[in-house]
Amino acid sequence: MKVAILCTPKDVHACKWARALHEAGKEVIFICPEPEAQQLPYARIIPISGRKSGTWTYADFWYSAHKVRAILQSEKPDDIHALHVTPFVVWARLTGCRPLTLMALGADVLEYTGSLFNPNGWDAESSKFILQKYFRFIWHRGQVKRTLRNADFIFADNASLLLGIQQLVPEIASTLRLFTWGIELEKWSILEEAEKIKLRKKYHLPEAAKIILCPRGLKPIYQAQVVLEAIRLSATQSDIFWVVWKGNYEIPGGMLEQIQSINSPNFIFIPETLSEERVQEYFALSDVLVSIPVYDGLSASVLQGLASGLFPILSDIPGNREFLQNGVQLNLLDKFDGQSLLDNVVSWCSISNRMEQMNRVNHNRNWVEKNADINYQVHYFEKIRYSNER
Repeated sequence: MKVAILCTPKDVHACKWARALHEAGKEVIFICPEPEAQQLPYARIIPISGRKSGTWTYADFWYSAHKVRAILQSEKPDDIHALHVTPFVVWARLTGCRPLTLMALGADVLEYTGSLFNPNGWDAESSKFILQKYFRFIWHRGQVKRTLRNADFIFADNASLLLGIQQLVPEIASTLRLFTWGIELEKWSILEEAEKIKLRKKYHLPEAAKIILCPRGLKPIYQAQVVLEAIRLSATQSDIFWVVWKGNYEIPGGMLEQIQSINSPNFIFIPETLSEERVQEYFALSDVLVSIPVYDGLSASVLQGLASGLFPILSDIPGNREFLQNGVQLNLLDKFDGQSLLDNVVSWCSISNRMEQMNRVNHNRNWVEKNADINYQVHYFEKIRYSNER
């Protein structure tokens, strides 16, 4: 069986899915913009050139759709997996090729399924005026709706997203499936205390403090200003240490100045995009995961934190409530302010019974093993995808 993936091979979610498909015996090809091409041991890369060599814009997806169509007609894949609804799924729609399966529909899609324009959403950049953002939102929303209508199968990773898609495009309900595609569980583990301390020494972090990891980036949607406020309020608490990193996005205007203004010895900011190995190590050496977006899907970062033994403090939104409803041990932040976040962190860190803490994080790790191991999920995907072909 041959699967064509339309996405950049630099995307970690696309790569883990391609690797899982390959290990399940599938032939995998990546069709991607030429500037994003890189070699992968488990997939064949087919780069697509844009209007100008070495550059790529949103318009190039439209310009190059006929090239993708020609490749798909030549390769004859059994399934086309378009990851991330815009722009790669739009690219797939423009080819007209089938069968088309839409996946990785996360918080960026939730933005368009809502009834109100959110100027601080995924496409919001501080340099753009509200009117520009509004027209950009309307244009993308139209693209999303047309793309969803065109798909043969749509896989949403949480019930909130599935409901949002149904409300946005009611006529496609029969193509929708609920599917948590998960994480590569073997890459995330709970370390013994001695190993944790060794990693902390490697990165010059305090050995005895509770490490609070904030890995979601600084986009407005992630409520970074709440995290920074909590860090300021905890400046005198030496038993708590915060690690914040940039993530895979640009730093919004003014945010770097806010970070530089924090006068606290219990805080570091990592401004570069980390390698996969370093990401895994920071998860392994930490104690608490903070993820407080305004809206979100079933976040891979949260799954990684659960698998690594971090206690999650999450925003009280529908996607995160689903974790709670499924029995995951966590705290939900019901107010977006620094004091509430700090209170939740202190509440967890003040649990004196080490065994109680370990029971909770081990319970969460077990939940991930049963519900979000991608090597198992790829077989489950086949079951729900191919047993219901129209």
